[in-house]
Amino acid sequence: MFGTIIAVCDGYARSLSRMTLMLAGIRDKERKSADARRPAEPVVRDSISDDGGRRAEDQAGRGRSCVGVDERHDDSRGVRYPMYILLLVSGSLIVIIMFGDKLRELVDFATTVSFLIAPIIAIFNFRLVTGRYMAQELQPPSWLKALAYAGIAFLCGFAAFYALVRFGIVAI
Repeated sequence: MFGTIIAVCDGYARSLSRMTLMLAGIRDKERKSADARRPAEPVVRDSISDDGGRRAEDQAGRGRSCVGVDERHDDSRGVRYPMYILLLVSGSLIVIIMFGDKLRELVDFATTVSFLIAPIIAIFNFRLVTGRYMAQELQPPSWLKALAYAGIAFLCGFAAFYALVRFGIVAI
């Protein structure tokens, strides 16, 4: 259990750190300066790795992430990663202290946050999978995009309904 907590904290902090870079446009600035020094970006194609997992490879056969994450963006020794670890631990401690002996209120709080944040996460995920960070040939087909739109609409509707019922605006 302790190892799982450490892994989740590490992964979440790394994701937030990378997301901050992507939102700030760091990747695009680095790519423009790198493109000036080298020829065209290699074509990325999908392949099956030796262990059966999916990965992307460039023309030279070097494996790389489908979203362009590489070692240059590993911020575990920089400023953002430790900041996000501290923020995550502090936020977790605040929640534990606030709800330490009130399990029902903790479950209600977690449920409310989950229902209200689900559409936001779905929209971010959809934009990531269909955006410029995913190779065009790896993006979902149009029927799956339509299904994703329907799912996002359902999540938004359900979150609104849950909020109306939860906060007493609508009685069931």
